[in-house]
Amino acid sequence: MTARRSDLRLAPAAVTRDTAHRTALADCAEGERLLQRHGLRGLRAAQSEASGTGWPTAWSQFWRGYALQFEDLALARAEWLAAEARFTDEGDASGFDMAACG
Repeated sequence: MTARRSDLRLAPAAVTRDTAHRTALADCAEGERLLQRHGLRGLRAAQSEASGTGWPTAWSQFWRGYALQFEDLALARAEWLAAEARFTDEGDASGFDMAACG
């Protein structure tokens, strides 16, 4: 009998909507994954659903600016500047670099 690898893949456990979107906007990598998998429409949906979860984080402001740049560059810039200030306060150099590019 020849050993062969199964083609089965494990599916991730179901996550509540609130947790999924809060995580998706929590850092650069998660936001990028959301954007790659679901596009700008998915990013906007995640932002819309996560908007009522409390005070915005630096990354949520960064991703909001990203989405806004296609509609209103002035509003996008305001979000990026706010995210930049938060990244500075948090000492997040990679976040600061990303926001500074906006």
